[in-house]
Amino acid sequence: MLDSVLTEGITATIGALVGALAAVLIASLGNRGRLRRIETAALNELMLDLSFRRALVVVDPHRLNDDVFVALADDRQRAVQSVLDIRTEIKETRPRLRVQSVAFEPVARMTAACNRFLESESHDPQSYWIGLEKLRAELHDQTLALRAGNENVLDLEPGTSAF
Repeated sequence: MLDSVLTEGITATIGALVGALAAVLIASLGNRGRLRRIETAALNELMLDLSFRRALVVVDPHRLNDDVFVALADDRQRAVQSVLDIRTEIKETRPRLRVQSVAFEPVARMTAACNRFLESESHDPQSYWIGLEKLRAELHDQTLALRAGNENVLDLEPGTSAF
């Protein structure tokens, strides 16, 4: 009789442990899915923001003339402010990424690209539009890396939705 009570107690304990572990596993998987959705939403917001940036529109150098250079000079400060805003948007995306996300590296490279533009623009303000083109290309490379790491990230190129 004591053996059957002991066996039933061990069986009940093991069953409770297995049930608790199953519940923890299910909750963990659900949380991982939720965190992945949050990350994807943050990356999609970033992709949309980059695609609507006028400062990142591709400029055909064959179409540049003196009038365009005057307009570019007038637009320089707005472009610099836009890059500052882009960098802020990128920084606001980082906390919404999952721990050990493959998106961390491309997002960090985007920040570095903005920093390089801002540094070079301060040294050579006359050719800021060349720096913008380099920035657009670097950001585009990183958007491709983001998309390669998460197929649910929107396939948008920086500046393509601006007009």
